[in-house]
Amino acid sequence: MQTGELIIPCVNVDDPGGEFDDRYFDVTFEQTGHSFEFISGKEEDSEVCLELIKASLNADHDTSDVNGNLGSTDNLDVVPATDWAGLVGIDYQPNHYSAGHAFNNHDVFYTGMNSVNVPVTNIYQELAQLKAAGFTAVRSYQTQPFSWVDLINQANALGLSVIYEAAIPQSGNQSSISAALQVLDNVIGAVGADTFEDTVILVFAGHENYSDTNINYLTSAIRQLQVALNGKGLSVIPVGTALVSGDLVTPGSPSDMQKLISASSKNAPLGFDPYPFQWGVTPADKAASNASLTNSIAWDYAQVMSQSFYQANKPILMAETGWATEGTGKWADYYCYSQNIPCEPSVSNAASYLQDVYSYVKKTSNLSGALIFEAYDEPAKSPTHPDNAENHYGLFDTDCSLKDQNTKLLPNTGFDPSTNLGCQGYTQGTSFSIAGTQPNAATNQPPFLVEIQQTNPDTMISAGMTVNVPNKDRTDTNVNPWPYFLIFDGAQVKITGDTSGASCSFTAQVQAGAITWNTPSCSHPDNYLVTCSGNNCFLPWNNF
Repeated sequence: MQTGELIIPCVNVDDPGGEFDDRYFDVTFEQTGHSFEFISGKEEDSEVCLELIKASLNADHDTSDVNGNLGSTDNLDVVPATDWAGLVGIDYQPNHYSAGHAFNNHDVFYTGMNSVNVPVTNIYQELAQLKAAGFTAVRSYQTQPFSWVDLINQANALGLSVIYEAAIPQSGNQSSISAALQVLDNVIGAVGADTFEDTVILVFAGHENYSDTNINYLTSAIRQLQVALNGKGLSVIPVGTALVSGDLVTPGSPSDMQKLISASSKNAPLGFDPYPFQWGVTPADKAASNASLTNSIAWDYAQVMSQSFYQANKPILMAETGWATEGTGKWADYYCYSQNIPCEPSVSNAASYLQDVYSYVKKTSNLSGALIFEAYDEPAKSPTHPDNAENHYGLFDTDCSLKDQNTKLLPNTGFDPSTNLGCQGYTQGTSFSIAGTQPNAATNQPPFLVEIQQTNPDTMISAGMTVNVPNKDRTDTNVNPWPYFLIFDGAQVKITGDTSGASCSFTAQVQAGAITWNTPSCSHPDNYLVTCSGNNCFLPWNNF
């Protein structure tokens, strides 16, 4: 639906002390394209809403339960185990380069061709590396809509699953939820509902965002995301959230945890972020499996399962867990640092811990899944403190090299670092974009062809590519941006217009991230002149 009204029933107001706090409203929005404007809100009976919510959480594919069949809600206290038990995924941030690097500014760019001669992006290359490492699912975060679009499409092409994280900030409000709903709508519209359903296995309503004052806001966000997915025919995808470990292990408000679980989809796992490393749990090779070690994974699970809100047989997902390979806990105020307990960061300890995690998760009776934090180091997280352990949780470094070539960091210890290169060598180059100047170029720019001949100077492997860029509606470049391309020093670049058949060819010099272009050689310089300056090229305006 691109125009018309969108009605979201039973929106719970989170406005402590306000007139409408904890009351329910049916909210109407007017949709024009990808934008939503609030029209009205009609108060709804709270008991009706609570029954509707229970029914929708218990609904099957055709959501027939929403129409009044509430009988099966009697069994909500027993939840069957699902495929969450045994899942081993990875937390993945495409912006994993040093602070200020061009790749962080726009984190999707073409990098070459795959084995069947199809142009691929940096995200494809990195996901292919992570798949070879033995991971089956990826969660991403702090990601632009166009990054989500590429991530979902590339994961789908590789047969990987995705955990989508809606941006629901801890101190947000209904405007924050509405913005997240619009992004979700844009992403589903760009990838298609079928691809979204085939690839996305869980939607998180934010991450580590619970506080003792925002429970109504969070439960409302979860329910509105469920309604949005239902409206797209995607009710099969569960919605939940992930918490800091203490919220579940030693909850300050068990009743709030119960509210979050009740609001979340029945088939969503409990999500939390346990980090034995940050508590100084040792030895590393027992920090997951030894329940007698306080703050080990097994100890945490036992505490959660003993809580009044825990539903029997419900899987618990470690949405983040990892072990820093270097650095200090000083800047992030880790418990181990503040209590003068050795935190013991190292590659060998990380490998020992992660092998223990993988074994723990594989034991189905533990009802456990894990997303390992994280794929690649993120030096931009704390650039003023490069020794901050927060920068060093990657299994691979920022340039996609497996740390110490230690395959015990990975689920697949048979991983071959020499043939699964990911982004290695990319920082020897930079990226550039190509944009149209056609009148109303956002919708009217004709298709064009980009051919680049170049070699990755680090791996000495061809990074050449042939990319057909179609006409797209680029009105919202956060969803459909103009394309970006990886480029190395000495690259030969040819840009050809499909409509005119005219072309311009360049040679590029790349030094320290800056591009210098030679004078172009154009087939029709008087009528069709492509201009390149710095990290941008611009197409002719007259039906190139």
